[in-house]
Order: sequence, then C-alpha cells, then structure tokens
Amino acid sequence: MVSSLHPSDAGRQPRSAAAAATAGAPDKSSGFTLVELMVAMLIFSIFMVTASAGITHLFQTEQQTQSVSTAGSQLQLAFQSLDRQVRYASGVWATQDASGNSYMTWDSTYQGQAQPTCNELEFSPSSGLLQQRSWPAGSQPGTGWNPLATGLTPDPSNPEANPFITPLNTPVPMVHQQVQITLYDQAGSGTTAASDVTSFVITAMNSSGTNPGEDTVCPAS
Repeated sequence: MVSSLHPSDAGRQPRSAAAAATAGAPDKSSGFTLVELMVAMLIFSIFMVTASAGITHLFQTEQQTQSVSTAGSQLQLAFQSLDRQVRYASGVWATQDASGNSYMTWDSTYQGQAQPTCNELEFSPSSGLLQQRSWPAGSQPGTGWNPLATGLTPDPSNPEANPFITPLNTPVPMVHQQVQITLYDQAGSGTTAASDVTSFVITAMNSSGTNPGEDTVCPAS
C-alpha cells in the first residue's frame, strides 16, 4: 500500500517520539511558579529569624560581660584607694541600718594632721552603688558622697549579709585589726548572665588588737 503525501506536508521532517512527548511540557526557562516563590520566601524568613536571634544573643552576652568588666575595674580602683586609707586607721567598724544598707567607718590620722579624718563607706543593695564620704573628726558627717562603683549586687547566697566583715575569725590572733570586703557584680539573668566577685582583706596598721570596741571618734550614721 502506498501512502499518499499531502501537498502541505512537503518539506516537513517527521517528529520523534521524545519531541512529541515534551511538546506539551511547561517551559522551565520561563521563571518560578508562585508556589516555588512562596517556599523560597518561607525558607529565607526562617533563616533570617534564626540568624537574628543568634546575633541578638551574642550582642546581649557581650554587653553584659562588658558591664561586669567595667564594675570589676571600678572595684579594683576603689580597693586600691581604700587600702591606702584603711592601713592608717586606728579602728574599723561595720554596721547595717534598717533599710539593709551596709556601712564601714574608720578614722585615719596622717602625718602632720592635727585631728583624725573620719571616713565612711556605704553599700546600697537597692541601687547597687558603693560610695564614700569623709569629714573632720568631731564635726557632723557631710552629705556629699563620692561614688566608687556601680552595678553591684548583694551576696547571691545571702542577700542580707554585710559585705564588710570585722573583726575576722582567724586561727591565729592578729596584732592589728583586719576587715574583709566582698562585693559582687552581675549583669543579665539566666543563661546569658555574667557575674564576678571581688574580695580582699585590709589591715589597719595603727589599730591595737583585733576588736577596736565602740567607735567614739567617728560614730556611724
């Protein structure tokens, strides 16, 4: 049987089976579908949220660590100054008031000084402030306080404890009175909290005995 060729088919090449199968398939080079675009946007949004949370966490941790470092540096400078002052004291007294503020009072007499100088250190747990004031013995305490350190906290295990401890219980009796100062600084809470503790002991070289008795020179406020 001889097939007849229609005049309109002249010059055409027969299509292969593969070409015929793909003739109705969508053109992939034409762009993304709406579903594909929505899925890509969802994945990108999840990535951005995760990345933002990580960056925020790192920023908070760095900021809190910096705050603790700053408070620690302030305490070191304050303790260096206190060490030079308290070593000339004839006695050191530690007290607390009804509001929970802690005080350390000492008198110091320097060479060529006619009368002692009274000094008072105050730690306020509510404000986290450590400050000091001085006044001539025999006169009323001044109202001007000099801030020494900020961002401090009470003892986490015993918030009502006095950070100023004197006299110290030592296994061997001491010739001079000693005072121990322990202060904490903390920033943040939970897993991102940063904290530190600074503690040191000062000896009042002009004191006699470990317990100076009642303060009659510089009564506490």
